[in-house]
Parts: sequence; structure tokens; C-alpha cells
Amino acid sequence: MSTIATKEAPTYLRDARLGAGFVNRHTASTRVPYSPETIGRHERGENPMAPEDALVYAECYGRGDILIRYCACCPVGVKLHKAVEERDFAVNAIRLKNRLKNAPQLMGRLMEIADDGRVNDWERDDFVAILSECVDIINTIKELKLWAYQAGVATPEELKAAKIADIKEAVYSTAREIAQ
Repeated sequence: MSTIATKEAPTYLRDARLGAGFVNRHTASTRVPYSPETIGRHERGENPMAPEDALVYAECYGRGDILIRYCACCPVGVKLHKAVEERDFAVNAIRLKNRLKNAPQLMGRLMEIADDGRVNDWERDDFVAILSECVDIINTIKELKLWAYQAGVATPEELKAAKIADIKEAVYSTAREIAQ
């Protein structure tokens, strides 16, 4: 049984439906496997969406940003991550560069902490600070992805196609460039 997120009405769901060209819930129900009433209840927040529902809407509407928005509000996402905010492209790019410029120092300190295979009491504060910086980098990337979805620059399929190794190399390359 899945955990169901409880949150206020997800206005992004209605916006996604309209953006996908479905002017009402009845036309949306021709693609989404839910009744118009269920779609309405989800849009108004009367029936909280389960993770599976978010996946269905994202696929049917062709809007991967639904997943980012849903995960930013679900209990697990709230506990593990900071909320994803909508920002302009330039702001996202600057934020990402600023966060990555500290990456070499963070990795150096993380390697010092990992040297003995454990996090000692005197290293704990530094370790938690490093994790916090990593979460900031992850969230900035999510914000950039959200912008890309909304601006129509990249589709969910295109962003999924980027291999983790390619992303890792891009991050390391940027960190090396900044360190020089």
C-alpha cells in the first residue's frame, strides 16, 4: 500500500491539464484513466493523490513537472528535501554555478571524513553540512529541470535519456573549471 500525500489543492494539476489542451475534465478523462469527478477531486485537493496518480497524470498530460511538484509536497519529499521553487533560467544557472564552485572543497572534506570508514563525533557537523550542500545542488538541478519542462526546452523523455555518468562528468567538469 502506498503512502498518500496530503496537501492543499495542487493548482499545478489543473494548469497541467489546461496546458495539455484539455479544456475540461470530461475531455481529460478520454486520456486519463479516471472519471471527470475523480480528476476534479484531485485538482481541488478533496482526494489526495497517491504517487501512482502523479505518475499517471504526468504521463497522460506529457508533463514531467507534475512529478517534481508532487514530490516537493509529499511527506517523504518534504522530510528529505527542501521545496522546489519556480525560478527563471538565469537565476537557476547562476545558483547552480555558485553551488558547484564549492564542490571540490566539499569533496575534499568528505574524503577526509571517509578516510577511516566512519563519521566520528567531531566530524558529524561537517558531514551534515556537506549533506545539506548536496541537497541544495539537487534542488537547484530540479528547479532547472522544472524550468526546462515549463519553457518547453526539454521533454521528460529527453531529460530521462541523460545518463547519470554524463551528468556526473558535467558536474565534475564544471567543478574543475571553477577551481582553476
